[in-house]
Amino acid sequence: MAARVSAHRHLTRGDWPSETNAVSEASFATGHATEHHRGPLAQRGAAASERRRIPARGFARSTVEVADFQMNPLHWLFNPRSIAVVGASDKPGSIGARALDNLLVHSRFEGDIYLVSTTKTELFGRRCWPSVRELPATPDVAMVVVPAAAAMDVLHQCAARGVKFAVVLTSGFGETGEEGAQVEAQMKALALSSGMRIYGPNCPGLCNVNARLGMTFSPSFPHDLKPGPIGIATQGGGLGRNIMQAMERGIGVAMWSSSGNEADLQVADFIDYMADAPDILVIVTLV
Repeated sequence: MAARVSAHRHLTRGDWPSETNAVSEASFATGHATEHHRGPLAQRGAAASERRRIPARGFARSTVEVADFQMNPLHWLFNPRSIAVVGASDKPGSIGARALDNLLVHSRFEGDIYLVSTTKTELFGRRCWPSVRELPATPDVAMVVVPAAAAMDVLHQCAARGVKFAVVLTSGFGETGEEGAQVEAQMKALALSSGMRIYGPNCPGLCNVNARLGMTFSPSFPHDLKPGPIGIATQGGGLGRNIMQAMERGIGVAMWSSSGNEADLQVADFIDYMADAPDILVIVTLV
């Protein structure tokens, strides 16, 4: 495996703060996007072009003016307005409990959070709904942390509700053999037929560090919160986490995606997104 590093031209070196405060949250300077080649995914799903002022994610009292910016189709995955945790739990050490802790305690997410549990009516003072179909509103993202045998039913419910993205943290699919690979094929078919994009399965999730948002069960997320201009896109979670450890040496990271088994979304899709993100100067990919 090899790590590849690429820089792009959304912001010049001069737009980023000086060495003395290179990743200070309060000192991200205003920059301007330039015209650039958009990948096929962005071309396929881009919204109408318009002039916008977009907050520089995670950097206090700063904006990035983007001229003629066409919103990338993965925007609401990395910047959701609402999130459902399907399989939310308070069982110590479970992925449902760790994912919920990262979202409720260690993130600074200001959108709506919906908890789905077949066994609980309330968790941490928040109401739980018994299924996705019974939620009071449709979330942008559903974090799926149910057992593998229940995953397809949850995904069908999400697609029927019009959920934009399902992040399947659950393992037990293609990495286990042919039977699991067949379930992944069903996931891909559902994504194609419904338009809902599927992230994973068998992945640690994703982090938008600049927005202080962790849709992950990783116990390291509370320690991986140094913002900066670097986007990381990997398939494997373990090696991706090794790159994230650069934070311990003072290097800030904007976001990390780890795509797992890639039933639908792949590393290339996240590179495409990061190439459009105005707060990313460098993309690191490990494949």
